[in-house]
Amino acid sequence: MQEVTVPRPAGCKHVILFKCTSTYPASPAITTFLAIPHLRKLFACDVALFDHIMAVGVAVASVAIGATAIEMHFTVSRDTG
Repeated sequence: MQEVTVPRPAGCKHVILFKCTSTYPASPAITTFLAIPHLRKLFACDVALFDHIMAVGVAVASVAIGATAIEMHFTVSRDTG
């Protein structure tokens, strides 16, 4: 197990590690969301998905495999500035 070395020693009891694919918009094919269970075990903390995908399928699947939070961007209309 790896240790989360800054927040825990400083007294933070609840840590969430965000798994992110930096491409925007991201393709589901390049999103390695299947790493979520591994990261959860490796760092002994909750893991969330920071999602740049234009659909909700990967977000739903990530919750099914253990993600405890989702961060998504959305746009009501691409016509508004």
